[in-house]
Amino acid sequence: MQKEQVSFCIDIGTTSLKAALISECGFVFKSTVVRFSSKEIQDPFEIANCWKNSFFEAGKNLEVSNYDLIAICISGNGPTLTSVCNNKTFTLLWNNNSVSVKNPIQTKSIFIPRLLLLKENFPEIWQNSEFILSGPEFLIYELTNSKVTILPENRFIQAYWQKEELLEYEISYKLLPDYVPLGYKAGFVKSENLEKLNISVSKKIPVFCGGPDFITALIGTNTLSVGKICDRSGSSEGINLCTHKSIQKEGFRNLPSVIPELFNTSYLLPDTGT
Repeated sequence: MQKEQVSFCIDIGTTSLKAALISECGFVFKSTVVRFSSKEIQDPFEIANCWKNSFFEAGKNLEVSNYDLIAICISGNGPTLTSVCNNKTFTLLWNNNSVSVKNPIQTKSIFIPRLLLLKENFPEIWQNSEFILSGPEFLIYELTNSKVTILPENRFIQAYWQKEELLEYEISYKLLPDYVPLGYKAGFVKSENLEKLNISVSKKIPVFCGGPDFITALIGTNTLSVGKICDRSGSSEGINLCTHKSIQKEGFRNLPSVIPELFNTSYLLPDTGT
């Protein structure tokens, strides 16, 4: 009997990893939620390992070896940062507000303030960092050995970083991998990871960049034309409106849509899910 062809799709959340096996036409064969251990997810030295272990647990729950796995796609929360040094990791979650920067800065970037948090509050970690990745980018690296930064659309560069701004805040751009677009094929799953999924090591399974979770949610719900709204819920909640122009108002976050010339205006409710 021929096995069903599926993509193994993963989203790294704040408190759990969600995964599903999805057909080329979008049919969901199976889905699972792997809750993170509260002890691990509160330990910055264990968070990234928790993501990795949860990925393989999800694969076991979904019995991926019973299907013809043709691709893996990974998305996740942000702006979470994981520093990697000698295969050891330290993660600063997007919602970790236990530390602060000495001097608040004016920037459109949502990543530079988090990078400065890491630099100022954990100087030893910062100095020893080989490179810094987001959650989905870390899991992509673990699966393929490829280091990437996923840029949803070219206009997002202001919300991420530009070399000139990094230099202004004395952040080495060499810590941050080069930008790649949504849907970029980062590489193929390493043989040792295929073994953990109980899949033949000779099989070539590509890993694709799904990017930030809210972008993936907007694409998946087709919130891609003016006037459409997506209420994205989880540990946090974000109400997202697709607009034809940027709406500058206090309390609202304005980012580009993945559709050229359109925008996404969101209002964040960080505690409703908890």
